[in-house]
Amino acid sequence: MLRLLYTAQAYHPGSSASITTHGIVEGLVSRGHSVELLVALPCVEKCPRNCSLGCKDEGKVTVHRVPFPRLTLYEGHMSLRILSFSLSYFFVVLYALSIVGKRRFDLVVSMYHTIHLAPFSALLISMFARVPLVIKCHDVVPTGSRWGSMEKLFNTFTSQLDSLALKRSAKILALSSELAYIIRKLYAVPESKLVIIPNGVDTNEFECISEGSSVREKLGLQGKKVLLYMGSVEPSYRKEGVKFLMRAMPKAIAQVQDLTFLIIGSMSKGVSEELRSLASSLGIEKHVIFVETVPHEEMPQYISAADVCIGPLCSTLETYGSTPRKVLEYMACGKPVIVSRGGVSSDMIENLRTGIVVNYGDSDELASRTVELLQNSKLAERIGHEARQHAVSFYDEDVVAERIDEEFRKLIRGGSD
Repeated sequence: MLRLLYTAQAYHPGSSASITTHGIVEGLVSRGHSVELLVALPCVEKCPRNCSLGCKDEGKVTVHRVPFPRLTLYEGHMSLRILSFSLSYFFVVLYALSIVGKRRFDLVVSMYHTIHLAPFSALLISMFARVPLVIKCHDVVPTGSRWGSMEKLFNTFTSQLDSLALKRSAKILALSSELAYIIRKLYAVPESKLVIIPNGVDTNEFECISEGSSVREKLGLQGKKVLLYMGSVEPSYRKEGVKFLMRAMPKAIAQVQDLTFLIIGSMSKGVSEELRSLASSLGIEKHVIFVETVPHEEMPQYISAADVCIGPLCSTLETYGSTPRKVLEYMACGKPVIVSRGGVSSDMIENLRTGIVVNYGDSDELASRTVELLQNSKLAERIGHEARQHAVSFYDEDVVAERIDEEFRKLIRGGSD
């Protein structure tokens, strides 16, 4: 059994990163490891664990939600929100020192992200505890598309600190070979430190289920062909991907007149108005339905109601080589997925086998591929079946947890096989 100290942004079903953390921790605990989790965000409703400040030990997981002074008076200002959240990790470090002083740990683990100091705080903790640091890396290039000069300046500073964590870590778990390449080039990290381990998905929870028919009835989608996009429509590259699909829809609707585009996810009022205005200008407003974010446990029902699912359609350096959770969930449910070239890891979507890959900006190609899947049920079923099998074989949370477990044990043994 290994004793692990894990720093994380959050531990609740409020974001893809926090759901990923939850899956990893549960997988490690199921393999006999003890995990103490340091969380910088407060508890929220519908938390998978009924925890609060000073959480009691639950099995082999202890969740510590670290209190810190918040700049609530200025919480509406992006710069101060980022500053407040980053400063929280110094309180995480102080809290961790009190734990490390009482108990021995074998590893410190952290999730890398470009807008907070979880990796740097984990580095400080690992140095104090004199144990190896492992970083799970999802992205390394900050988006910053909505940031002003102050936010970009502050992010440059935090990125420099976090880069130290990457360089001084014992092991980096990268989502894909593409992301590992970027890490090597940007931070001069030796290849020997990098291990390719993707995100995972619970393939028992996410599978095609009959409840999809009730979702169709609730939304008035009986007899319709449904395209589904789930997830945030911000930052801008996600919004541009949705707009790309909307611009292709008139051509698809000309051949599939009962087509409906279902968008489920959070978005600001401005983005909502922009997308609704675009739909109106294209004459497809009757074919587009917007739905607020649904609870994570209900997502399989909505995915099951779809005929074709939409992944990232605008590839960027920030998302290069990613393994988006929503695409994994689509695949686990056995649905054919359309993504842009470069939008996801090449190991995840193989064109015409586990999904459909299109070139961003080519609305004719996107429309024709969409129509092809909607009109050719055998092709859609075959791709969906292959996607499900691929997700079960390589991306199931249990498979991913087993690989992480192996890497941790190998590291403790001194790198021996």
